[in-house]
Amino acid sequence: MAESRYAIFTTIASLLVCAGASASITHPSGDSAVFSHPPTAVMGQWGSNASLVAVGPNHAITTRHQGGGVGGTVTFDGVPFVVAEQTVHPTADLRVVRLTKPDGSDADLAEWVNVGTSTGETGRVAVVTGYGVGRGADVLDGTGQLIGYAWASTRSLGVGQNTIEGAAPDQSAIGFTSDWLFADFDSVSDGVPGEATVADGDSGGGWYLFDGGEWSVVAINIAVENAFQAIFNPPELMVALRVSSYSTFINDLLPVVNLACNEADVTSSGATLQGQPGFGEPDGVIDLDDLGYYLSFWLAGDAAIADVTTTGATLTGQAGFGVPDGFVDLDDLGYYLGVWLGGCP
Repeated sequence: MAESRYAIFTTIASLLVCAGASASITHPSGDSAVFSHPPTAVMGQWGSNASLVAVGPNHAITTRHQGGGVGGTVTFDGVPFVVAEQTVHPTADLRVVRLTKPDGSDADLAEWVNVGTSTGETGRVAVVTGYGVGRGADVLDGTGQLIGYAWASTRSLGVGQNTIEGAAPDQSAIGFTSDWLFADFDSVSDGVPGEATVADGDSGGGWYLFDGGEWSVVAINIAVENAFQAIFNPPELMVALRVSSYSTFINDLLPVVNLACNEADVTSSGATLQGQPGFGEPDGVIDLDDLGYYLSFWLAGDAAIADVTTTGATLTGQAGFGVPDGFVDLDDLGYYLGVWLGGCP
């Protein structure tokens, strides 16, 4: 794709003001496409006009141009949370927010993804998501050929895919200067399964890649070439903030999440037998007694204690990670050993 196409973004300020960009529109054949993607619980809705991505149990990232902020409501899996704090990047269309439950306690989100740091995104197929308007009526050209789809009026979570075409540094739009990744909306024959473009209502929705057994967010949606319709002939351009360019800024605002301190501490030191003082009561120390306590329940197949993750979910970001599923198996043991070995800081 020629870099001269970046010039189109000088003409779409009206779209960006309305918080364009979400992966809500696919070809009809994409509705049944099968592909791996992060847990939908990491994909949040920002108020009524945008999206955000969970990057920790209490933190998320999104764009700035859609407005809103501290005191606003966001939702993950339909559950409401409140924006307690936000830190905006000094130049880029990016902010990091800390979330709480409505009562002010920690959000304790069930799922989150890593902050992407790799710069090898070009040419890879990303999962593209967001809470935007969906696919509406067919759009035909003057000869009656299908060239795209109108935007619908209702919003919902869309999950699709697209090939990352390239990167563009220091791009300016609606008052922000950001590094971008870009992709385009290809026809069914030229695209990937679930080929998706972006639409009104979901700036801040994520582009995700799977690396090292874990999902990372590598971009968040900013803008799309066409307003009110998704065009694949010719393929429309969409752009997103390149997360790797701002990974240090984001990660510096995230506390270290150490699962061991609230999951591996399962009994008091010296209390490994029923009836001993402190049996089954955390004491702030991770030691061999905790391991022995857990192993005794794991060997007994006691799901009340030993079922600590879903089968197949042993890595952060995998669906069911840290969520009991009613079965006690080697994945539960591996999960517990992982947090036990982590210890406490």
